[in-house]
Amino acid sequence: MLEPELVAECVSEMSKSVDLPVTVKCRLGIDDREDYEFLSNFVEIVKSAGVSTFIVHARNGLLKGLSPRQNRNIPPLKYDYVYRLKQENKDLNIIINGGIKDLTESKNHLEKVDGVMIGRASYDNPFMLADVDELIFNETTNRKNKVEILNEYLDYVTVMHSKGHDLSRMLKHLFGLSKGDTQAKAFRRKVHETILDGDIVNSRNELIALI
Repeated sequence: MLEPELVAECVSEMSKSVDLPVTVKCRLGIDDREDYEFLSNFVEIVKSAGVSTFIVHARNGLLKGLSPRQNRNIPPLKYDYVYRLKQENKDLNIIINGGIKDLTESKNHLEKVDGVMIGRASYDNPFMLADVDELIFNETTNRKNKVEILNEYLDYVTVMHSKGHDLSRMLKHLFGLSKGDTQAKAFRRKVHETILDGDIVNSRNELIALI
């Protein structure tokens, strides 16, 4: 972000090499460069290279003294910067990111910007996305329940594990499926046990009963 002209040159060359649109994801600023004008100038220069979609994590990026993990939580969120960016660039697709925990928050943001990116919250609680069609797009959906989803996923895991794929890499993504359930802790414990003993067949019924 400190070299917007270089970013513009890079995305211009990328655009020449692919048919897909090239997008840019950025922070509000870097270290002590956290004024709105810094963000606005960056976007102005980069969009001149043909970029029309910017995903903006509404925090400053602190390269000195904070780990990547800390950078996801400690710098304060400034959603108003992203809203203003959209107001001043109506020709661009501005997508907001950072600290957004659920679909209700997402719907509120969509009154000010074109899109919402949910990262960690959707990984920690993936089933919340089951309501996207109805809440965000006003479309009915024949969504599957957690038992159906778990059964289908375990079918997939069983096949892929038989082909030599790592069980831990596949099963660890199930932890969040039980988010908010009364037996969530027991379910996560059973997933962990299944990763350790590698016995999907004998664990399957117990996992289904706990979800």
